[in-house]
Amino acid sequence: MGDNDGHQTSTQLDSHANMVVVGSHASVFGHSGKSADVRPFSSDCSKLESVPIVDAAMAYDCPYTMKTYILAVKNALHVPSMEHNLVPPFILREAGLVVNDVPKIHTKRDALSIDTHCIVADEENNGIDLRIPMKLDGIFSYFATRKLTQDEIDTCEYIETLQLCPDRDDWDPYDESFAEREDNYTDYKGGLIDRPAKQRRLIDDADIDTIKVSAERYECAISFVVARNHEGIDDVICRLE
Repeated sequence: MGDNDGHQTSTQLDSHANMVVVGSHASVFGHSGKSADVRPFSSDCSKLESVPIVDAAMAYDCPYTMKTYILAVKNALHVPSMEHNLVPPFILREAGLVVNDVPKIHTKRDALSIDTHCIVADEENNGIDLRIPMKLDGIFSYFATRKLTQDEIDTCEYIETLQLCPDRDDWDPYDESFAEREDNYTDYKGGLIDRPAKQRRLIDDADIDTIKVSAERYECAISFVVARNHEGIDDVICRLE
């Protein structure tokens, strides 16, 4: 699963892929026993049949910190004849990563930042702080990765790891809930539906002073909650009048 030649390859963003595809320079760690037929962009081209679905990882050497990270992928298609890897931005975002895939050359100068044309992970959402800057190969955004060495495989539990895919046992790119959730953001006129984030509010002393309830109603409410948890809501009737 590992090699020691340090051969660098590219992991490219591919918005037309609906699954991660890993090639010969990725380390395969697990086989799902499942496979998929891969259809090309045109029916005139032959399809790849029974491509195995695997769990894999690539090593990423940060050019700024000189530190190595493991980039883990789940439910990826394994095509050993490929020299590079393909990662859909949609899947990266489903994993909680920020994908700024607009190149710097297409970004207005006043909007440029250190995160422009980068994949960004943070401790709160991803368990690791990491910024992966991308480059261009023609018009394709990519970052350099390589296969893990045997030493890195043997000590992988001590190397910081970033999940590039949702941490689930399977991946259904045809899940209709994606389209449904997207449609829920606009109304019948095409306008944006404002959905403010729910905020938790703690009761402070000022709130307690304004709450007025009799001892009987308080005891009745407590009894109702206790009874509901133990007997079921259909067996308890409590009127707060």
